[in-house]
Amino acid sequence: SRSGGGGGGGGGSADSSNLTTSESLTSILNQAWLTVRRPRPEWRRFAAHTPEVDGPPLLDVPMCVAAKYSVELGYEDQKLPSIEELEFSDMELERQHYRDTFIGKEHSCYVGTSDKLGPVVVSVMGPKDKTQQRHLCIVRTKEEDRRVVLVDSSGKEKQRVRALLMVMPELIGLKLCPCDEQELKDKLIALEKQVVVNTYKFGILYVRPGQTDEDDMFSNSHASHAFDQFLDFLGERVVLDGWSEFRGGLDVTTDTTGTHSLYTRFHDFEIMFHVSTMLPNHESDLQRLEKKRHLGNDIVMLVFVEGEQTFNPLCLHSHFNHNFVVVRPELDSTGATCYRVAVANKPDVPPYPPLLPRP
Repeated sequence: SRSGGGGGGGGGSADSSNLTTSESLTSILNQAWLTVRRPRPEWRRFAAHTPEVDGPPLLDVPMCVAAKYSVELGYEDQKLPSIEELEFSDMELERQHYRDTFIGKEHSCYVGTSDKLGPVVVSVMGPKDKTQQRHLCIVRTKEEDRRVVLVDSSGKEKQRVRALLMVMPELIGLKLCPCDEQELKDKLIALEKQVVVNTYKFGILYVRPGQTDEDDMFSNSHASHAFDQFLDFLGERVVLDGWSEFRGGLDVTTDTTGTHSLYTRFHDFEIMFHVSTMLPNHESDLQRLEKKRHLGNDIVMLVFVEGEQTFNPLCLHSHFNHNFVVVRPELDSTGATCYRVAVANKPDVPPYPPLLPRP
């Protein structure tokens, strides 16, 4: 799916009494087929002064606020869920619904063009049990893939299309033509595969005590014990030479991007980290452009800060870095290592859960 779709539902009328009722809709939602827009949290705006926190602040809040960045320093009314309780946002967007649900089963496809929506492709699959009335449907437009459910007792194709128009009134006036060519189905599978993402690359930048300059940060070539502990917490070190899993743009044949990197699998996702201290320094590259070529193209940047200086994300001159997760190691009352976290996001980044709690 290209974006989170709208909730599909239905209402009844004299002509369409076979559409979804509120009771059947509840049952359908439990089966996780409908595309549903879930409410997003809202960023809470900070004033230009640094809010009081326990210990030295992590982020240069005045600079972030002046640049219209959204800042998270933790909220007292938030509780961080456990790993088991965490819910993925828009997880449905990372599934190949057509391939996994429709392929190999009897279904029909329709195509059409709308002045408002452009090209439209509709795939409809009826139930195995002909006594059931539930039909799964995927509607594809340039803007989104949307999953809806049609409840049809007539058994007539024309009635199912009419039911679809009732559920999605923006399609009214669109003439849909049947098209069950295998070439179309193959292209739908290929399109779905292109837009589903299950591999990610994140940057990790190591900042020594007192460092505030970008070139100094990128020049660090040796990790401290605390930074090594943090890397062990995130993933496993892997040898790049001959690496056959997701490589995140790193060289896996000639060691030009270092001999090792950090990698992990989380649920069905692969993550390759670009670690600043694992990428090699070259004497002739004083601005560390080779390192910035990788970390500077990562949307998410984890910044590990040692020392009491604040971190200003504007010191990193990248158009692609958008999310900055700033981490500082600390010791709790028992002497165990823990991490203070703050987050800064560029102005066009929408809110995403979970919001950070205040320790």
